[in-house]
Amino acid sequence: MTIAELERRSGLTRANIRFYEAEGLLRPARRENGYRDYSEEDLALLLRVRLLRELGLPLAEIRQLRGGDLALGAALDAHLARLGVELERAERSQAVCRDILGSGESFEALDAPRWLAELSARGPKPAEGFDSVPPLICPWRRFFARNLDLMLCTILPLAAAALLFRPNYQPQGFGFTVIRTLVTLAALFVAEPLLLRFWGTTPGKWLLGLSVESESGGRLSLGEAWGRTTGLICYGLGFYLPLVSLVTCAVSYQKHSSGRPLSWEAGSELRLRDRGRAAGVAGYICLCALLFFVAVWTLLDAQLPRHRGEMSAAEFCENYNSLAAMHGLHSDGKRLTAEGWIDINHSLTIGSLSDSEPEYVFTEEGGVLTRLELRIETGEDAIYISPPTSELQLAAMSLVWGREGMGALDLAERQELLRRIKAAGFGGFDFEAAGLRLFCEAEYAGEPTAFGLTAAEDGEPPCLKLVFRVTEAGM
Repeated sequence: MTIAELERRSGLTRANIRFYEAEGLLRPARRENGYRDYSEEDLALLLRVRLLRELGLPLAEIRQLRGGDLALGAALDAHLARLGVELERAERSQAVCRDILGSGESFEALDAPRWLAELSARGPKPAEGFDSVPPLICPWRRFFARNLDLMLCTILPLAAAALLFRPNYQPQGFGFTVIRTLVTLAALFVAEPLLLRFWGTTPGKWLLGLSVESESGGRLSLGEAWGRTTGLICYGLGFYLPLVSLVTCAVSYQKHSSGRPLSWEAGSELRLRDRGRAAGVAGYICLCALLFFVAVWTLLDAQLPRHRGEMSAAEFCENYNSLAAMHGLHSDGKRLTAEGWIDINHSLTIGSLSDSEPEYVFTEEGGVLTRLELRIETGEDAIYISPPTSELQLAAMSLVWGREGMGALDLAERQELLRRIKAAGFGGFDFEAAGLRLFCEAEYAGEPTAFGLTAAEDGEPPCLKLVFRVTEAGM
């Protein structure tokens, strides 16, 4: 029979029945779907337990009776003796109450020492009643479990996207924050109901000893699980909206700490398993450390070019345009192609868009880019010339960062490459990195400053002629 039928036939509440199960007095069988299946023997046993509890027998003695360690006659003899003592105490209490009433004392004039002396031989009457499982109150355990689940819903999809699509993005950007929030909520909405339906818990809850059951003792249906998760997203997380989520979190904490039910948990019950607590905490810490490593790797990988290893001129251009967009360069709509520059905001233009526009020359062999050359030559009417550092670094990132030895975790090597280019300023350099030779030769006129070239003291306008090449090392 189901727990609802057992409630009806035994006269006990669901909480009473669960309590006796937790105490080991009732051990129902389980169906294949995980739901409890109560037998007629379970009903008979529960009625015996109810009778003995109504008579006032302690649970410890009922447990001994259940295990065969105590005879019913001996238990009743001992309980009759206790009842006699309680009856005597009740009669004494009744007599003292009558005496106080007859004395006519007010509360302010009540002679407490006198009346306490009369009650000194009487102990407090034990308050016994029906037993029930108290609501599980563990706000911080739930907080840490939920945080781990949200970390999984955020980091794993982003790591998968990094492996499959290699997107370029800045983690501090507003657009990335919006996308990350939507990804997290979508992953939570899909994954958590499935886990609750087929596993009965989530990774964070499982490691910290928590599980979720339906009121009938089995696992939630998919509909119940999705309803629970939807309510959590709306009323518990506040859709991750600024301030709203903070308020909903604070309200949920106050309600749960005071024992009041949370709206999205209607129809479900939270269970706590204390066994293996140390192992669960250790597993929690290890998983958090692993997720932190994956998150760092994902963010570092997002700084690398999409195409890596040997690449064509077209793939280099895709790397260049993607990294330029990520770093906010060429925001005027210019894009580099293997044939030259185009202006995507206006009509198509092939070649250099202005006299000082960088000119890229590609050399391919068998569809593989073997030589990259960048030329910059300014006109004679320039008033000020910006340093070429950003353009040279962008070209190097688009090609060299895609080579072996410049991976996501090779942060020091990648930063050293950028540092050496920046240190050259308007000068030249010649060094090797990741199996490639980077060579730059520059000629300029004017006064170099930290911000660029300005006119010389004699008034001659600044000019710059630069050639930057990347070839295989040794060439």
